[in-house]
Amino acid sequence: MQGARSGAGLDAEVRYLEPAHSGELALRWLPNDQVERRERHALRLQHDARFSLFPGPVGDEMRLRVAGERVSDDAWWRDFPRSTAALTPRLLPLQAGLEQPLRLAGGEGLAYVRTTRWQVLQSQQAPIVSPYDRELQLGARLGGAWSGWEASLETELNRFVPSDGRASASRPTAWRAHALGAIARPWRGPGWWMVPRLGVNAASYDLEQPLADGRRQLGRSIPTLSLDMGLELEREVMGLGRTWRQTLEPRLLAVYTPYRAQEAALAFDSAAKDFSFSSIFSDNDFSGVDRVSDARQLNAGLTTRLVDAQGGRELLRLGAVQRYLLADQRVTIDGVPSTRRFSDFIVLGSTSAVPNWTFEGSMRYDADIRRPVRTLVSARHMPGDFRTLSATYRLTRGSSEQLELGVQWPLARLGAPASAPPGQPGVPGPPAGAGAGGSGGQNG
Repeated sequence: MQGARSGAGLDAEVRYLEPAHSGELALRWLPNDQVERRERHALRLQHDARFSLFPGPVGDEMRLRVAGERVSDDAWWRDFPRSTAALTPRLLPLQAGLEQPLRLAGGEGLAYVRTTRWQVLQSQQAPIVSPYDRELQLGARLGGAWSGWEASLETELNRFVPSDGRASASRPTAWRAHALGAIARPWRGPGWWMVPRLGVNAASYDLEQPLADGRRQLGRSIPTLSLDMGLELEREVMGLGRTWRQTLEPRLLAVYTPYRAQEAALAFDSAAKDFSFSSIFSDNDFSGVDRVSDARQLNAGLTTRLVDAQGGRELLRLGAVQRYLLADQRVTIDGVPSTRRFSDFIVLGSTSAVPNWTFEGSMRYDADIRRPVRTLVSARHMPGDFRTLSATYRLTRGSSEQLELGVQWPLARLGAPASAPPGQPGVPGPPAGAGAGGSGGQNG
């Protein structure tokens, strides 16, 4: 690796822990990289502090958090791939925020001010699109339940700036004010539940670079009406010499969101959600605020489980989900309306029927091409405490194929020293009836 040939360097880390604050500072420094022939470095910092400005009924202690990473050059992620803690090695965040918990009118919430800056490690061979910096993120969230009703409200003011400094009509610098509100009235009973919900996504934009049609100010408000309902049925069955509890859990989510035109250039924090077993039961196909998918659809799923009636261990789980569109969907990730009435079909299953083993699998099936487009299969073996062997196979047709292997195994006995007499904590004695050669406990 490059790191083994770079020459002498310095790795330093400082950690501190106090009653009201804690943090760490780490530095990796190469005064003269023997390959690149230059000075190189990486810096990571984290600081958390708590203090009270508004004690009493307003909320708990205020929290200050600063965290981030910075490196000297774009090639760092490739030469030292394990030296950063960022989830994406080519996008390094620097974040600072101040948060104040709130307790108002019987509800709980959070007021906050934050800022986020990105360092993008570009490559001529594989360039990536720079995300937006948030020079300012000022907001508040509040939610609670009153007389059987549930309500939530989030409101924010953001200033977005392209992290590479290259603002244009297709990637403008902008202020955005938004409000996300929802009100729901859940009903729940033995074996059933139903939750009607009305939500609103409202946003207003002030752009420094005009759109192609010359507009600088625009806004929109999009309502969403949904009805989420399901059953939780169960029965007792006999098998394998014991009593099992089998469940049958159908679920149906009906969503109506009217179409509203949304500018492609205004996508500061939105991205398409991965189509999966869990995301199919959300009322929007996009994360963030800037995109809201129009919807006249039914999302249906069915899950069944087999559970040990005595110990509660789940022996088997099977499930399937699919979406049905009642009308074409016009707001999509690529801008092309979706005319398919039935979505891909997703099935999953898991079992722990074999002692110390767990098997899981899922498949996304495209009926149009009559082939699976995504497959995941995994196996995990746990013969004892802190001992795990695992293997996972992932296939996304036309994109990637991965095999992941993992192992966790202790190199030494944990607990009390090996010289402690039998019966002491951490050193179990021999089993009843065992002689001097008997073996008690687990060896590392």
